[in-house]
Amino acid sequence: MFYLLLSLFFNVVIFIAFKLFPKYEADTNTIIVVNYFIAATLSFIYVSDSIELASITKASWLPIAICLGFIFYISFLIISMTIQKIGLSIGSLFPKMSMIFSILFAFIVYGENISILRWVGIMLAVLGIILLLYPGKDQGLELEKNLRKHWPLPLLALIGSGIIEILLFVVEKESGSGMANVEFLCFLFLTAGFVGIIISVFRKNLNFKFKEIALGFALGIINFYSIYFLLFALSANIDASIVFPFLNIGIIVCGIIIGLIAFNEKLSSLKIFGVSLSVLAVVLILTT
Repeated sequence: MFYLLLSLFFNVVIFIAFKLFPKYEADTNTIIVVNYFIAATLSFIYVSDSIELASITKASWLPIAICLGFIFYISFLIISMTIQKIGLSIGSLFPKMSMIFSILFAFIVYGENISILRWVGIMLAVLGIILLLYPGKDQGLELEKNLRKHWPLPLLALIGSGIIEILLFVVEKESGSGMANVEFLCFLFLTAGFVGIIISVFRKNLNFKFKEIALGFALGIINFYSIYFLLFALSANIDASIVFPFLNIGIIVCGIIIGLIAFNEKLSSLKIFGVSLSVLAVVLILTT
């Protein structure tokens, strides 16, 4: 349970870090690029004794890892923008609701069963998303103003995270590899870093100053260990049906509480209802 709590802690720290970067006038894009190279380096350190380049080039997961590297970079960037421009409460909620995509994909493509309560959870999740994106009437709340102005961001964060979950699900189903394969993670992180550099060079928005490198280094360590301790929790005979509900619900609840208390993110009654439906939906989907 200790490793699971550590994974939850590091995941929440990532979201908080995204919220704080603008306060220190740090370039989030550069930090994310550096972060992926640090995470890849740490992954390589852990598998350097057993890694075989020939086996990686022949691995069935290689094409999906390349696609995931691209999507990881874009999604991480969108999630950071969602948190910075709208708020931590909304920014931590939408990516974690992406599980509805992988569940529906498993049902349609692989014929996996979905319980009645999960169907209820999926419908509540959709309703919650609609309520959260619906433009509120309370003009005095900063979060409502930000949502009306930047509403595509949480939707894109949701879609990006959904695509990631589907591709990881396919890798797990077809090759038995995935997040538990550190070689796969190493290649994924490395691809995300190179994709970030290529896109950033074309956009001319890389800023390799000491502040960005230092923060990217720190974020890379946090990002790697958020996954590393998750793998430890799974290897410690904690059932996945406990690990993933605890982690997802924990991130959502912590993100909302920290956003409300630490960053004074006030929600309208409609958004509070939408958040409540979304949390209930996540609980139903992950625990039934």
